[in-house]
Amino acid sequence: MITHLRKCHGVVESSQEKPTIQLSLDKSFAVLKPERISQDDNAIAVFIVNSELPHSLSSSAAFHELLECLAPNYKPKSARTIKRRILEVYTVLRIILQDFFAKMKTKISITYDGWSNDSMKGFYSVTAHFTDIESKCVKTLLLDFSTLPPGAGIGGRLAEHLYETLCSFGVQRRLVAAVSDNGSDAVKAADFLSTIYTDISSGKQILRADHHIRCVVHSLQIGIKRAVEIIAPKIRTLRECLTLIRSSKVKREKFRILSKEIMKECFEPPRLDVATRWNSTYQMMKAALDAKHVIDLILYNSDFKVDFLDCFLTPGDWTDFE
Repeated sequence: MITHLRKCHGVVESSQEKPTIQLSLDKSFAVLKPERISQDDNAIAVFIVNSELPHSLSSSAAFHELLECLAPNYKPKSARTIKRRILEVYTVLRIILQDFFAKMKTKISITYDGWSNDSMKGFYSVTAHFTDIESKCVKTLLLDFSTLPPGAGIGGRLAEHLYETLCSFGVQRRLVAAVSDNGSDAVKAADFLSTIYTDISSGKQILRADHHIRCVVHSLQIGIKRAVEIIAPKIRTLRECLTLIRSSKVKREKFRILSKEIMKECFEPPRLDVATRWNSTYQMMKAALDAKHVIDLILYNSDFKVDFLDCFLTPGDWTDFE
């Protein structure tokens, strides 16, 4: 290793006698050139964007420690500087995309979605989807991510923003469909977008009125949520029963013993659902159905029956869960 450092990098051993080897670096090896610093800045900006991480990562102590280990001579930039560099990279890529779309001959569709932060500041993203002729694969590109003031008239403002974004990339005449969730603002924006696309001279709609497609996943989610609301009281009862079983050492041990006897394997009581965890209510109900006979034996147990007077599960409840 020392021979490699001496021959390839000009690193020599220190003449001072130390219990460990001291190495001194040649100045040309230690100092980073401006071109390399700019290259590293761009690499960090691209890494943050591609990894979908907040630009504030560049100011974190852990990230600085990582850079100190990998590139000791690189001075980390502030979050503000990295944010500015990301916008600079986007400006360059935007020009490249405009040239790309000018040569592209296929139609495109877009998806748009919006949300707000704790300060009620509205954010909207616009993503383009198209089929690449050479690879025959569907490509996806984020066109824009910007803020729009929420409130009255947001549907019209969003439609204008969508049209302006498409015009800025020169693809407004290639739009065939727009996909969004079922939010009233998104639906109104699609209606306004059809109006904007009406040919003023002929009064003919360039964009079909049925161009708007509502997100299938979001529609399914709404349907499932409404279905679950029908049995919400029974789900609440199940949750209370499982809470009593899980919070008691005696009941929990009884569940283990009974599951070993009935299910031929020792199981823990089913986990409770979490409001912010996708699919957790379904998983709770499925696990409870798998252990239905064990749960019933605990509910009917003379030692525990008094604890479940306010949250008792009937055969009809189990049928609804199924």
